[in-house]
Amino acid sequence: MLTPRTAFLLLTLLVVCAATVLACLLCYQLDNKYTAPRPVVASGAVQIDEQLLEQHPVLMLVDGWEVYGGQLLAPSDLAGGRGPQPDAVIFIGQYGGF
Repeated sequence: MLTPRTAFLLLTLLVVCAATVLACLLCYQLDNKYTAPRPVVASGAVQIDEQLLEQHPVLMLVDGWEVYGGQLLAPSDLAGGRGPQPDAVIFIGQYGGF
């Protein structure tokens, strides 16, 4: 038979666990860059128009980042497919530790 103190501790533990699971699920649904609407990235280029920005004012750029190590490039340097080749094409979360 459970004592009142043990029953209270078990109930408290159950409530804390349920609140933690609920908080994690809410964070996953409301603050997850991988499930949020985002523009399609193709070959390192993103098409963002006014209509997309009106529907989703905050966009998460997750996939298709081109990395040019040690170079500062202007958009004109990459226009028309000319310019240097990227050192890598990565996605956010590919490299951990930060």
